[in-house]
Amino acid sequence: MSDFITVRDRILKVFYNLLKTFSKILIKYKFKIFEIVFYEFLYIFIFNYKCNSFDIKNNKDYTDNIPTPYLFLVKIFTFLNNKKIKVFVDIGCGSGRTINFFLTKNTNIKAIGYEIDNKIYLKAKKIFKNKNNIKLINKNILNEKKIINADCFFLADPFKKKKDYEKLLKKILKIRKKIYLVIVNNNKSIKILEKLHMLNEFKLNSSGFRIYSNKN
Repeated sequence: MSDFITVRDRILKVFYNLLKTFSKILIKYKFKIFEIVFYEFLYIFIFNYKCNSFDIKNNKDYTDNIPTPYLFLVKIFTFLNNKKIKVFVDIGCGSGRTINFFLTKNTNIKAIGYEIDNKIYLKAKKIFKNKNNIKLINKNILNEKKIINADCFFLADPFKKKKDYEKLLKKILKIRKKIYLVIVNNNKSIKILEKLHMLNEFKLNSSGFRIYSNKN
């Protein structure tokens, strides 16, 4: 009887997490959910793209691992494709959907993914174990003394606290060369972003993305 209760509780927990995730997505995207679902179906079931898992963390500092919609990734990559990006950093990479998408589209890119959750990091590590152009780091990037000298930084709303965004952006903007900064699903008013050049923007109800650069 106890085994049955354990299995039932696990099923209920999975169902609850799915329902919670879907509710968040529905609130963010509203009637555009059909376009989102179309792109998800296209890339997962037709094009067979990997790394699409999500995880509910319930962490007070870091957001849940809900992958960036393929609709967004297509638009972001289309804009960045001719920008000569050699090193791409995904901060809060989760199971690696964004990294997998970019490297499938452009095999010349070197990708670095930061993931603080050890369980999710190990999952991604297993998926990319035979990929030499992908490096995964199981650390809090806020604790790094020096930021990797990359060409593009991707932030799909990894932090819950505004001060964490500000701390990270200050570190990134110490890089002297031209960089691109992709901010997804973050509506926080961060003054440091006002000093950058916004190159591209896509709004979708309460969600969307913005692409910045530190130089023209």
